[in-house]
Amino acid sequence: MKVYETILALLSHPAPIDLYRLGALLREQQLAAPETTRPAFADALEITSHYYAFLTSIQAKMTAEGYNKLASLLDLGAVGSVTIQNLMVERENLLKRLVVGTAGESLLLIGSLQYVKAWEQESRALHEQAAWQLFDALWKLSLAGQPDLSGVTRRQIIEAMLAPCFDMELRATQRTVYVGWMFQLVLLATLSRAGLNASSGE
Repeated sequence: MKVYETILALLSHPAPIDLYRLGALLREQQLAAPETTRPAFADALEITSHYYAFLTSIQAKMTAEGYNKLASLLDLGAVGSVTIQNLMVERENLLKRLVVGTAGESLLLIGSLQYVKAWEQESRALHEQAAWQLFDALWKLSLAGQPDLSGVTRRQIIEAMLAPCFDMELRATQRTVYVGWMFQLVLLATLSRAGLNASSGE
């Protein structure tokens, strides 16, 4: 299965096994990639590893039925304003949207989430660890896509994007889904930087 097909499977119903397969494919393609894109492949592998650890931790805390319900909420294709193909093809717009325009939109999206009762255990540490990892990845994307931003502005934008990860007024499931969306968007942006997109079929 090609990388893009694996990504589509992953984003429609996220599962650790798909991230495992994606990591293997990325390592294979990194070897054949031009020298200039190899750092982006390394970043993609890093965020894939973090997302894998996040999903396996969640899966261990839930029943199979509960995880399936949660995974259905993680489907980016079900979010009306998100089109997977467009995200993969329009690299520059994706980077701009992630680092400049996503915060307010994502905060609105979270209001449409349905509550999954199967998982409401204490998950604060898991979400905060993910936020640390996402902050680092978003900072790198910000430097690549918006190099002229000041450090203060860059930090404020990213902190606003990740604020729901720390919001204890949200249900644990809502925070989990939001973190999952952020992992997927960051992964898509990083893969775009590596030169992987829908039109190439890679």
